[in-house]
Amino acid sequence: MSALPKGWVEAPLSEVCEMITDGTHHSPSNGAVGEFKYVTAKNIRKHGLDLSNITYVDAATHREIYKRCPVKPGDVLYIKDGATTGLAIVNPLEEEFSMLSSVALLRPEGALLNAHFLRHQLNSRSLRERMTGDMTGSAIRRLTLTTIGRQEVVVPPLDEQNRIVAKLDVLNAKSARARTELARIATLVSRYKLAVLSQAFNRELTNGDSFTDWPTVKLEEIAEVGTGATPKRGNAEYYSNGTIPWVTSGAVNEGLILQADEFITVRAIQETNCKVFPAGTLVVAMYGEGKTRGKVAVLGLDAATNQALAAVRIRSSEVSAPQYVFLFLQSVYLTLRDEAAGGVQPNLNLSIVKAIELPLPPLEEQHEIVRRIESAFARIDRLAKEAQRALELVARLDEAILGKAFRGGLVPQDENDEPAEKLLERIRTERDAEPKEKRRRSRKQA
Repeated sequence: MSALPKGWVEAPLSEVCEMITDGTHHSPSNGAVGEFKYVTAKNIRKHGLDLSNITYVDAATHREIYKRCPVKPGDVLYIKDGATTGLAIVNPLEEEFSMLSSVALLRPEGALLNAHFLRHQLNSRSLRERMTGDMTGSAIRRLTLTTIGRQEVVVPPLDEQNRIVAKLDVLNAKSARARTELARIATLVSRYKLAVLSQAFNRELTNGDSFTDWPTVKLEEIAEVGTGATPKRGNAEYYSNGTIPWVTSGAVNEGLILQADEFITVRAIQETNCKVFPAGTLVVAMYGEGKTRGKVAVLGLDAATNQALAAVRIRSSEVSAPQYVFLFLQSVYLTLRDEAAGGVQPNLNLSIVKAIELPLPPLEEQHEIVRRIESAFARIDRLAKEAQRALELVARLDEAILGKAFRGGLVPQDENDEPAEKLLERIRTERDAEPKEKRRRSRKQA
C-alpha cells in the first residue's frame, strides 16, 4: 500500500502476530455432550461466536487438539476454508475449547496490534478479496497458514488503533440499529397486507354505506373447483418430451405462476386424471411444505396441476373478476391453515375449499375494493423496496467507513503516538534475541 499515513507501517501477518495456527486436521468424534466445546467454521458468524449448534469433544481429544491450537481469550478466529472464508471474529470465551482446521487462530503481538483492529481489517472487503484470491485446492478451496502469514496488513500506532476501534464500535452500533429497523419493515410487509385485506372484506376500506347488506356465498356457487393428478412416475411416456406445463403446490409462492418446473405429455392428459386449466385459473395449495398450505396464486399460463392444488375457475356473472376472489382467498390464508384436517401434516381438501364462504357485494363495489387493495399494496411494496435500498446503502456505508479507517481518515492522528515502525523494529530485535527453539514454538505456523 502506497502513501501510508505518518507513523503507520505495512507488514505481513507473520510479523505482527506471535502465533498463526489452526485446529485439528482430523475430525474427531464430537456430539451434543462432552467436556470441551468444539468450534468449526459454522460457529463463526458476522455477529460473533454462535454457540447455538455447538458440539463437544472429550478431555483426551481436547488436550491433543489444544497442543496444536491453544486458543485464548482475545485471539482472532479466522475462517480459512468454505463458503465464509475470510470472516474473522475475536474470541470472547474465557474457557478452553477445541477447533477444526477450517478455523485459524491469529494471536496479534499485544504491544503492536489491537485484535479488534485486526478483526475489522480482515473483514474489510478489500482484504477479504485479496485473501480469498489466494485460495488453493479444487474440491475444497482453502487458505493455507503460509498464505495467511504472508498477507500484508496496515498497522497504525497502537493508540491510534485503539481510537479507530472505539470509533468503529460506535458507528457499527448505529448501523446495526438501522439494519434492525429496516429489516423489520420487510418482515412486516405481509402483516400490513393481511391487515389491508381484513379491512377490505370487513367493509372498512370502502365503508360500504350505500349497500345495506353483502350476501355471502360458497365458493362452489360461483366457481368450478377441481384438482389435477400426478401421472405415474415410472411411465416415461407421461413425461418424456412433454410439452404441457405441470405445476405443483411448491409453485404457489409468488402470487402469479408464469412457468413450470416439469412438463407432461398429451398422453398423460388422456390416460390420467390430469386436466389442463386455462390461464387465469386460481390455484389453492391444499397441502405442501412449510407455510405453502392455504396460499393462493393465479396461473399465468395454460397448465396442468397435481392433486395438491385446488383449481378455481370463476363462472358467475356476479363476480367482477377473478382478482376479487383471489384477494379474498389471500385474506383467509391463515384461517384456511387452521381449518386444514390431518395428523402430522394437516391438509386441506376439495370439500373445505368448495365450502369457503365469501362476501359478494355489488359489482361496482367489488371493483372499488380491488382498486383500493391494489393501491394500498403498491404503497406497501414501494416502502419495502425503499427499505431494501436503504439496507444496501447501509452495507455500502459500512464498507466505506472501513476503507476510510484503514486509509487513516477516520480519527485524528496524534503526533505523540509512538510510530508503529518503531514498535515493530523493537519486536523484531527481541525475536532475533530469542533462542531458535523458543522462536519456533512461540511462532507456530504450518
